[in-house]
Amino acid sequence: MAIAEPRYTLEEVVVTAQRKTQNLLDVPLTLTAVSQSQLESAGVTNIFDLTAVVSGLTFGGVGNLTQPAIRGLSTGVSTNGSENPNALYIDDVYYSQGNLLGANLPDVERVEVLKGPQGTLFGRNSVGGAIRIFTQDPELQQVSGKATVEAGFYTGADNSQAAPRHVFNGVISLPLGDTVAASVSASHDKTDGFMTDQTTGDDYGAIARLNLRAKLLWQPNKDFSALLSAFHLKHNDEGLQSATPYKGLTVAALYDDSIIPSDPFHTGYDYGNGVNYNAALVETDSVSLKFNVELQGVGALSAITAYHETEVFNTTTFTHSQALTCAASFVCIDYYYLATNEAFSQEFNFTSESFGSFSYTAGLFYYQQDSTTDAAVQETVVPGGVPAKSVEFNIESVALYGEMQYQPADNYLVIVGARYTHEPHKDKITYPTNIAVEETFTSFIPRLTLQRYFSDNSNGYITYSEGEKSGLSGVDNPGAIAGELEKIDPEENSALEIGYKYAAPSAAFNVSAFYYDYKNKQEQGFTGETVFVQNTGPVEIVGIDADTRVQLNQHWTFRSALTWLPVSEYKDFPDAAAYSTNLIGTRYEQVEFDATGYRLVKAPKLTANVGFGYERQLPRGQLNADVNVSYSSKVYHDIYHVIEQPSFYTVNAKIGFSLIEAGLDLSLYGRNLTNEEYIAHGFPSGLGFTAAYARPQELGLRVNFQF
Repeated sequence: MAIAEPRYTLEEVVVTAQRKTQNLLDVPLTLTAVSQSQLESAGVTNIFDLTAVVSGLTFGGVGNLTQPAIRGLSTGVSTNGSENPNALYIDDVYYSQGNLLGANLPDVERVEVLKGPQGTLFGRNSVGGAIRIFTQDPELQQVSGKATVEAGFYTGADNSQAAPRHVFNGVISLPLGDTVAASVSASHDKTDGFMTDQTTGDDYGAIARLNLRAKLLWQPNKDFSALLSAFHLKHNDEGLQSATPYKGLTVAALYDDSIIPSDPFHTGYDYGNGVNYNAALVETDSVSLKFNVELQGVGALSAITAYHETEVFNTTTFTHSQALTCAASFVCIDYYYLATNEAFSQEFNFTSESFGSFSYTAGLFYYQQDSTTDAAVQETVVPGGVPAKSVEFNIESVALYGEMQYQPADNYLVIVGARYTHEPHKDKITYPTNIAVEETFTSFIPRLTLQRYFSDNSNGYITYSEGEKSGLSGVDNPGAIAGELEKIDPEENSALEIGYKYAAPSAAFNVSAFYYDYKNKQEQGFTGETVFVQNTGPVEIVGIDADTRVQLNQHWTFRSALTWLPVSEYKDFPDAAAYSTNLIGTRYEQVEFDATGYRLVKAPKLTANVGFGYERQLPRGQLNADVNVSYSSKVYHDIYHVIEQPSFYTVNAKIGFSLIEAGLDLSLYGRNLTNEEYIAHGFPSGLGFTAAYARPQELGLRVNFQF
């Protein structure tokens, strides 16, 4: 008997996680793909908010340097020259700076979060996974656009301050003839701050973000296109840099005239001498040119040339307290940090058509990066500050990669891939000493996948893959304990994953189990004056990922996802360096301890999210609503487990009405409706322990106009 097709279907999910366009069902790896409409419904406005819809994704970092963790794999290393083990790609261009992860998503088309090592196709530092962001391209022969205005309000519940938030996002695409089109997008996001400066009692923590993007598309025929893109980003994230001494653990408490904030969203930077020493500025300019050529009957060739430069300027007092006498005594350290980064990349990628049972992907990737770091201390009490360090980093990386797909039978697919990377580092420190160091790191990364189709809408797979994050020359690394310059070895992840996928018109389900054998994890410490990096012993991670989407009927949709990490620990790390809460003189004790069996930082045992969407057609338009609940179990923010965030959950919701023919949508939204005061970033040092909290409860009105 024939089965009737259901009247309601899920939105088809198409991704490019294997360097070619595929349905999500056919990709033998764990990934979450989120469209523009899904991001808006779930209240996601920037990359950090992705934790609400992507299980197993958490964030940490220092100030405006955001460090993502995927399935518990991340880094606490914030020094220039180091990169996150989870790669960031924007429109297929690799970006090494974690500062860009705080960016808003004004013109996003979709986001793909790939979990597990992506070493062969996205090799550079994709040890734990990759975050891929795709923005909207111009449309030929059609004028289109969208403008969004948000009038939000941080309600001031509990320890936060009431503050308005104003957001504008806009994008317009214009045809310039039959074969040329251009688009321009802009975003501005501003709030005066939802924190309290405890030294004055005033509102504090302004956040101002400006994003601009322009694209020019030339497509003379269906087989060739050229896309020129440029964007400018400027962020002043004072509110994200601001933090609170965790449980009052700060050396500023040694001085009677210090003011020590203690509640969430309370901080202190006013020294009483006209100096408000806290700034977090990021400015980036980027340009790229992408060619796509379809070779009929042969395959597709793409070439991407990109250049970008970033400047990061931070000033802060690491005690996050008002402590003028403490600073004047050089016990409390105020830090000035200027980092610059220039990067050029060139990539060629070819994806073949199927030749009988064979197809393949091959590519060449070149990357060159120059970066500098200049740091000083005590500018609050010494004009111009006292120089701390000046370092230059040069990285040049060349990689060859390829994957072959072979179909030995109708229901089976075998994928074999590999990537070879040659990466010389030429680094130099010019203050407080003068040393030049050259190191070359090489790697060979394999992948092997067996996929079996059980039917047209279900399949299973097993994959062995590896990933590697580059090492550090150690030019400015004093070593964790011995005080000697110490080279840092590359991180290596060997992963085994088995998964099952199912997709029908009205339901989709994915589940995978994975095992990581992770070596040479890089960890950072800060004495109060000097940053150091160390390699850990082996790390073991075992977990399960699962997600589902169901179109319950013509009105209701349901989605859920979870990542469970029962094991995420150091297997053998007897000489870990960290900071205890024991105060010796004017510094918290730096200890060497056995971290074997300790849980990793930013690796909650369980993260999960559940969402419901509702749509109903009415005589004058469409009613729509959405609610999203996300949960995280306990999270540690330092290796010694001093800074601990207990389990928490957040709720985002919206209800709106769309005048479809007019292209107008009005909605009321709420973010963090439970007003969870949870730690987003934690930072330990010899000066104390600090915690920065995620944004508090926000209510607002959103107006969308689309044409």
